[in-house]
Amino acid sequence: MYQLYTLRFNYPEQHYDNHMYKDSITHAASILLFVRGIHCSQSSANTLVFDNARDVTYASLLLSKDSAYTVEQL
Repeated sequence: MYQLYTLRFNYPEQHYDNHMYKDSITHAASILLFVRGIHCSQSSANTLVFDNARDVTYASLLLSKDSAYTVEQL
């Protein structure tokens, strides 16, 4: 069975209603991952979807250092 893995970006409260900000930052993160060979899709302003557990784990480690958001695997 095919399974997808989701990574959610949690933004600070002051940006919670600003969808353009969240969408832009999430998209920039997907580009950062792409240049490192990790393929993902952006399913909403604050989520990225991956095909395998290895990629979502590596992405969460790579993106966890950013102070603009926190990430969590769903």
